[in-house]
Amino acid sequence: MKKVFYRIHSCLLIAMAFMACTEKPSGLMLSRLFSDHMVLQREQPVPIWGKAFPGTSIEVSINGKAERTVAGSDSTWMVSFPAQEKGGPFEMKLVGDSTIVLKDIYFGDVWICSGQSNMEWPVEKAKNAAEELAQASFEHIKLLDIPHQMAGKPIKSLPDSLLWKACNAENIKDFSAVGYFFGRELHEELDVPIGLISTNWGGTNVEAWTSKKTLSKFQVFKDSLEHLEEMDFEKMKENAQHAISVWKQSMDSLDLGRQFNWSSPTVSWEKTQTVMLPNVLEHMGLQNSDGVFWFKKVFHLSKEWSRKDGMVHLGRIDEEDITFINGKKIGATKGNIEKRAYPASGSLLKAGLNTLIVRVKDTGWTGGFKGVPEHLYLDFGENKISLSGEWEMNIGTRGLPVSPKNIHPNNFPSTLYNGMVYPLIPFAIKGAIWYQGESNAGRAYAYRELFPAMIEDWRAHWGQGDFPFYFVQLANYRAEQKKPSESTWAELRESQMTALEIPRTGMAVAIDLGEADNIHPKNKQEVGRRLALQALSGAYHYDVLSAGPTYTKQEVLGDRIRIYFSNTGDGVTSGNNSNALAGFTIADEDHRFYEAKALVESDSTVLISSQYVANPKAVRYGWADNPGELNLYNSVDLPANPFRTDKWRLSTE
Repeated sequence: MKKVFYRIHSCLLIAMAFMACTEKPSGLMLSRLFSDHMVLQREQPVPIWGKAFPGTSIEVSINGKAERTVAGSDSTWMVSFPAQEKGGPFEMKLVGDSTIVLKDIYFGDVWICSGQSNMEWPVEKAKNAAEELAQASFEHIKLLDIPHQMAGKPIKSLPDSLLWKACNAENIKDFSAVGYFFGRELHEELDVPIGLISTNWGGTNVEAWTSKKTLSKFQVFKDSLEHLEEMDFEKMKENAQHAISVWKQSMDSLDLGRQFNWSSPTVSWEKTQTVMLPNVLEHMGLQNSDGVFWFKKVFHLSKEWSRKDGMVHLGRIDEEDITFINGKKIGATKGNIEKRAYPASGSLLKAGLNTLIVRVKDTGWTGGFKGVPEHLYLDFGENKISLSGEWEMNIGTRGLPVSPKNIHPNNFPSTLYNGMVYPLIPFAIKGAIWYQGESNAGRAYAYRELFPAMIEDWRAHWGQGDFPFYFVQLANYRAEQKKPSESTWAELRESQMTALEIPRTGMAVAIDLGEADNIHPKNKQEVGRRLALQALSGAYHYDVLSAGPTYTKQEVLGDRIRIYFSNTGDGVTSGNNSNALAGFTIADEDHRFYEAKALVESDSTVLISSQYVANPKAVRYGWADNPGELNLYNSVDLPANPFRTDKWRLSTE
């Protein structure tokens, strides 16, 4: 019996030993930045790195070349391949205590695409999205999308699920639209494989993307940085999300309209105001444009029309609505994209006066009725009744506290540099494109130091020298400002311009691409194209004009000022048969600005004057959150960037 026991026991020991050998995990690992379908940077050294058991000998080979190293005592290893010409597809083979093989690898140009929501904005929400997706099949464009992650100190870890992907309709729909259109322009012009690494997070400020070492030079961040490594960001994130959720829910509980049945046409409203629709809440003079707002329109129907079924069209509403006719709910929609169209049956409509009431809830950014007057109407087929124009408006949530949305820890200094930039270093890149600034507009003057510091910070840590860095100047946004006034967005645009003093930078102007009621304008194609022009001119040394008319100096001529421009090509133009230009203001010695008459004088000069200014001292152009339609372009249809000739103190200084 004992012999049988020992025989069984021995077999179990052998089996366990065998299982221990076969189940022992391989020590050889690659950084998650490396996978099938990736693009490696051509024409410069390419570092490859990962982990292995200390002392493991490792050989990495690609395109007939091999590099060898030994894993250090901390388990890390790195090799560097000499510069390669463009080409592929290749295989990469790693041999250590196991073997890893990566396929479909190209040498080309790799660009970082970073910033906040306008860089994050996906292709599926861009202009002509369906058409773009149908055509988005490019074998030699590859995509890597870095997930959102924060950290109190620099980390190298990235999710196991991170993979390079081919550019096709399925993979590109959630990818950065600006990044894709930029990369597509370069690929088609250069005939070079393009790798795009998207690392961005909506609603974030520039200091979140900058290292602690650089930010420590700014006294304002001293307290925030001191305890950064001790903070529990996941807990803070949960708390922020809970606070925002509670705040959003409070809109319904605090809504006076629900409490007092404002949806009924027989209930009178107090404290109403007359507004013109369509319009967004931010343009209605409200102290707090977040919350619940009720809108009422009374219209008349003849006896004949009152018996017919109709459709109520309200255009786009941001971001939730519930709509009533004569006290009966006819529809409700959540989301800010879908145009509202609700059935109004003949049984609801009556001869004489009818009451249309719309409850609108907005939880952030711009809200209200978006679109044009032609989008608001009651449709009876061949006959239509316009619903645009005057409406009554009442605020349902008068006691709503300010939104807690800015408490999210993704805006803490260095958190996104630590979690979403540092893990990429030192992956070899051609350069970076950047679209951010909206979240720093309230501190626009400080941005002229923070933004250049971030650029230099990235370059220093990457160790590739002054790699090209191109950025988008903020687009026009909010209501058109017809009269000269202060503007934090104009001040932020000027701060962005100061970064052009740094070598190998460039700016894509977007002052003509924005939408008054949309902080995420859809024409990302032109933004990408203008960034690509900067890259073709600066990084690839093409002989192309990449910037619009750029202010160089002013000359006072009695009661007029002459403005000189560079980057005019064959000459500045108004874009039409007239030489009159919009968007200029002129000031006297009292710093008061007036709308100005501006005329193209020559290929590179413009004359500015005003009947109200006899002794002009300064000129400003496009100086507003949204200066309206501007028409100063050069001969290749690139717009002039907003500017000022004065050095007077700014509102955020």
